[in-house]
Amino acid sequence: MKGFALEVGLHWVAVGCYAVGSVLLAHAVMFDRPARVRRGIWLFALGLLPHALALGLRWYASGHGPYMSQYEVLSSNAWVLVALLLGFLWRKPSWAPLAVLVLPAAVLMIGLGLFSVPQMRELPPSLRSFWLIFH
Repeated sequence: MKGFALEVGLHWVAVGCYAVGSVLLAHAVMFDRPARVRRGIWLFALGLLPHALALGLRWYASGHGPYMSQYEVLSSNAWVLVALLLGFLWRKPSWAPLAVLVLPAAVLMIGLGLFSVPQMRELPPSLRSFWLIFH
């Protein structure tokens, strides 16, 4: 249970970084402030670290990847969404308005996951195969 509290705390740190980064980016886009765009990108990129740590803790504790419960799927999908956004903005910072849509969506996904039933479930025997990772 102690590990779960750390995992939830790391998720909330990531949510905070994503939310503040989203506000900074929205302000930067509305008022044409390129320096704030860079700060917002760095802030939400910083949020990927605690988010990845939370996913890693869950993976370690459950013994399988984040694909069994709604909590795990929403959190991992949010991480992928934010990582893809970071990749896009790294190449084309002019796409910063996209972050104003994507980051709140990621925050909502994590929030829905945290407020669902985040219990760990065993992997059914039919899914205990290395092919599940590739799927």
